[in-house]
Amino acid sequence: TLSTGFAVEAAREGAAVVILDADDRQGSALYWSERRDEDDVTVKDSSVAGLPLHVSRGRSSGKIDLIIIDTPANSKDIAMLAAEQADFVIIPVAPRGLDVH
Repeated sequence: TLSTGFAVEAAREGAAVVILDADDRQGSALYWSERRDEDDVTVKDSSVAGLPLHVSRGRSSGKIDLIIIDTPANSKDIAMLAAEQADFVIIPVAPRGLDVH
């Protein structure tokens, strides 16, 4: 997913990174982290209801530079809740004909 790619690049630049995996259907960030040898990115399972608490704790810890919230595709409600916690939002979309020319 995009979240893991951004997380790894931020970690390479020296940032302390946490991904909150709020995708209870796929859990791809958790799956990814369990199969990696590196420990430069921390991935935590986060229920949608737990997002505000997890983000608040991460911010107040003073130890985390970047929190990435990985949400399921096509879930407007979860995306809106995540966006409420975010300083910056990236929404991936599939390219169309004119986007690739």
